[in-house]
Amino acid sequence: MRRFILAATLVSNSAYSLIAPFLPLEYELKEVPPSMIGWIFAIYSLSVIVLSPIISSHILHRFNRQHLINTGLLAMGVCFALFGWSSKIENPSTLTYVALAIRAMQGASSALIQTTCLSIATNDFPSEKEAMIGYIEAASGLGMVVGPIFG
Repeated sequence: MRRFILAATLVSNSAYSLIAPFLPLEYELKEVPPSMIGWIFAIYSLSVIVLSPIISSHILHRFNRQHLINTGLLAMGVCFALFGWSSKIENPSTLTYVALAIRAMQGASSALIQTTCLSIATNDFPSEKEAMIGYIEAASGLGMVVGPIFG
């Protein structure tokens, strides 16, 4: 379980930064306003901020935590595929709204993954919770580093 939550954290955090190398350039060519490109990045974090407390207080206790991580990873994968598909959209307004929706869903997926992983780390490893949180933070940082490399 330890490796699973670390891998899930890495994947989840790479999703945020994966689009950094190409999205601004591609969207500028498609005439998406720079301010909207900023919102496309920001809505991911906004989703995490809004949904993490809801997940921790209303969802974690009702469902199997490994299933929640798997659901988050599946949703994240769907978002990656949708982002690939969205590159075919030529209309700047349509592209903007689709990208905002996909990124919001990615942020929701990340909130589900991250919150559940932290819950597992602190509840299933009580004698190692400080170390587990450190490992999760390291996996999170590594995900932010590898995202642009693979993007």
